[in-house]
Amino acid sequence: MHPYATDSKERLVVPVLLAVLAILSAYGLSKLVAWLDLQDRLWWLDVPSVWGFYVLYWGAFDRWLWRWSVVSRVGLVKVPNLNGHWKGEGVSSYLTERRERTKFNIPDVEIRQRWTRLAVWFRAEESRSRSLIGAIMVDEGQHPTLSYEYRNEPGQHAAETMHAHPGMARLELINANELEGEYYTGRDRQNYGTLRLARVRGRGR
Repeated sequence: MHPYATDSKERLVVPVLLAVLAILSAYGLSKLVAWLDLQDRLWWLDVPSVWGFYVLYWGAFDRWLWRWSVVSRVGLVKVPNLNGHWKGEGVSSYLTERRERTKFNIPDVEIRQRWTRLAVWFRAEESRSRSLIGAIMVDEGQHPTLSYEYRNEPGQHAAETMHAHPGMARLELINANELEGEYYTGRDRQNYGTLRLARVRGRGR
């Protein structure tokens, strides 16, 4: 998984809140240990410091807590949860013998996401790709937008004309379980088209 950017202000607010919570937790625990007179009995056990609590809270928030619906309802997190498996169809700029744009099935797109990290694996009929960098924008348009750069690798049974190439994709989250948008490849392939995906496993909010 790689880091991803976002225009949401949560990346500034949440660390501060976690730091405050870590300070209060360390202070409260030290007072509890003193009140219970456990300093001598637990001399071999270090009481977690502010930094220890912060690391614990950060890891929990980055992995799980950011997904909780209550966190988004109060406006603390605006980045959507895209975790899960998606499938759908695409339309390529390549023309068929009838001079029609080529349609293709997308059997599986897997998105793994934490609060600060992301990975997109794209599995089509003749090739595979994985994201290299990405961004999720939530304030720039009507819908949240996932944009990422990817590296595509042809499969064993792909046409000889296909080869590894870079590309970009930009997908809008139309609703909790639908992504649609467009893609384009590097100058070597000079291919572009549209994508439409629906989440079939996993859960968003």
